[in-house]
Amino acid sequence: MESGEPDWSRIIIASVSPQVDGGRWPIRRSAGESVEVVAGVIADGHDTLAVELHVEHEDGETEVLRLPLRHNDEYAGSFQAL
Repeated sequence: MESGEPDWSRIIIASVSPQVDGGRWPIRRSAGESVEVVAGVIADGHDTLAVELHVEHEDGETEVLRLPLRHNDEYAGSFQAL
């Protein structure tokens, strides 16, 4: 690991929902439907975490969402299906 790079091995993504077959397949929603995403993230130490969700739509459009801390170590956010 080069100097200055973050040590990602200290961060664990414990759970993500919704998911299909453990994340093997993309979820399906109708256009305009809201998708609520929740991720359990655990880190070693007391560092402040920032979690981003990268959403790729079927038409190839990608958006990046920042998920605010909702409860202890659980991040949540939502987006509209296109």
